[in-house]
Amino acid sequence: MVLMAKLVPFHESYNTYFNLSGFIDWGIAGIFLMYGLKLNLKEVIKDISNWKLHLLIQYGTFILFPLLVLISYPLVKSSAYENIWLAVFFLACLPSTVSSSVVMVSIAKGNVTSAIFNASISGLIGVVMTPLLMSFFLEPTIRLRKSWRSFTKVVYECITTYYFGNSLESGFQTMDVKIF
Repeated sequence: MVLMAKLVPFHESYNTYFNLSGFIDWGIAGIFLMYGLKLNLKEVIKDISNWKLHLLIQYGTFILFPLLVLISYPLVKSSAYENIWLAVFFLACLPSTVSSSVVMVSIAKGNVTSAIFNASISGLIGVVMTPLLMSFFLEPTIRLRKSWRSFTKVVYECITTYYFGNSLESGFQTMDVKIF
């Protein structure tokens, strides 16, 4: 993929033929819609009350991972590798992705309900925590309007589509129709 990106670099004009950002947004919404159709709302509500699990996952995502990278900062401070360290630190500060939170847990036959909840919450927390953690090493240029737009996008893509799918599942269940 890196070689392909080098040979065919992205140009804004490509968006007229294929909007990759829109495709990704619809893909994420589709994943949450399908899991909304699959999971029982009572199970979801029961699983959300497992606050210790969710706190541990968010702690690992936004505190433990950045701290593990932060430990190596004195080794690269004021060296040629400081920018590479900053990129790795940025990756450590990002919220968990849908693929790692939901799809991989589903493949491993894990607790998909918790994964959906944590992917949603991680995205919402990440809108605030990632810029906050990065602000210690970068000049603050974040605009509140852009952060609010990101927050509403996460709510729409993850939470709204999941609950829409779950509402459809409940409707199909009352009609005695099995979707998955």
